Amino acid sequence: PNSVISEDPGKENFAKKVYKYMHDTYIHPNAPHNEVGTPTFAGLEMKIDHIGYENEMDLNDASVITNILFKNTQFLIPGDLSEDGFNKIVAQGKAPIVISTATRILIAPHHGRESAEANYLVDYFKPHIVLASAKEGDEHTDAMYSQSKNVQGYSVINGTGSITNYKFLAT
Repeated sequence: PNSVISEDPGKENFAKKVYKYMHDTYIHPNAPHNEVGTPTFAGLEMKIDHIGYENEMDLNDASVITNILFKNTQFLIPGDLSEDGFNKIVAQGKAPIVISTATRILIAPHHGRESAEANYLVDYFKPHIVLASAKEGDEHTDAMYSQSKNVQGYSVINGTGSITNYKFLAT
């Protein structure tokens, strides 16, 4: 279903116009909505992409998806991208390449909440660890990350020498 920004259709249309203006003015002036670029700096490679906004589409599907590779660590930041939006990115050949030898970190969409239904990202990216900007144990954070067979986990040795395998960390 489409996102509802406001019960007032006039406000929702205004929000969509603001999004388009912000993209055209600040994100990537004079470029089609689906061509953002791949900047690199000091060994850090960052690929930023999205499918652009189309009339009547869920605004979450216009989220920017960012893929960062630094040394042997790959970060995938999907914003609020839904499965439909991700499938469109895949269909357009813009899906991030998964570096199998890298430590892969997924920033959970929608603050790790269950409503994100992010199994598609976990299955695609097979992260070692998932990070979310949410309070750990919050009833709104989805336990699917810590229970998924596709989240590999990352072992940490604490001060006493014991090893804990983390799959999901929240701020």
